[in-house]
Amino acid sequence: MTRNILLFQVCIVLIIACGGTDDSTQMPSSPASSAEALVNDFQYSVFVEVDDNERPSLRGDVTVSNVGSVSRNLAFSSRCWVLLRAYADGTLAWDQQDVSECDDIITEFDLLPGEQRKLPLEAPIADILGDDLDGGIYTITAYLEPFIQHASRVTEVELNAGQHELSVD
Repeated sequence: MTRNILLFQVCIVLIIACGGTDDSTQMPSSPASSAEALVNDFQYSVFVEVDDNERPSLRGDVTVSNVGSVSRNLAFSSRCWVLLRAYADGTLAWDQQDVSECDDIITEFDLLPGEQRKLPLEAPIADILGDDLDGGIYTITAYLEPFIQHASRVTEVELNAGQHELSVD
């Protein structure tokens, strides 16, 4: 068992070192169209809202559910499980991956059949708009790159979290 875990961790490190998936450097040309996705017996769904507290932020989570009939392992190559993207008029305007500081630590968990896990997400609106973007309505997506052990590959999942008005006053 320990040997299998070590082999799995070596595989993850090699995938990361070799650049992950084939199109990991390409920016998407348009936002994802659905708030849910079914990939390799995992059902993903996203919820995002604007939190207008002292420091307005986008907050929410992605729920991952094992809809298969056996226990499944899900792993991430960093502590940034879910990253946000903002699209203006169908064009990528901001990607949290470009500004996030994520530890390169493998995080993994098992989900039993029917079990689910919520993965939190957050981004301050001031960070999204920065100095380059104007306030307005943006399409927000949640982006994940889980390594699915039974599929032996990294899978890209992008979920449409709807349109949100972003502004800082």
